[in-house]
Amino acid sequence: MIPLQIKMDVERDPIWSESEADKRLFPAELGAVSAIGVLQDGTEEGRPSVTLRIDFADGSFVLGQTTLRLLNMAMTAFRARYGEYLR
Repeated sequence: MIPLQIKMDVERDPIWSESEADKRLFPAELGAVSAIGVLQDGTEEGRPSVTLRIDFADGSFVLGQTTLRLLNMAMTAFRARYGEYLR
């Protein structure tokens, strides 16, 4: 599984690039996360993994996956910086 990079401010440290190759691969607009779910035995070791579905305006979608452990670490880092920032 691909390691998860945790970016605390994507405006200053983008998670995408503006290269011509990337512009051909990625749509002009960001997609919307429409579903999130857990695969109980999602890793080879039998640990849970989290899957996200991201929908695009043209009807296409992609699935992304990370381990529950890595997603939890990311959420812990976000809460440490921003608190329970709910509006």
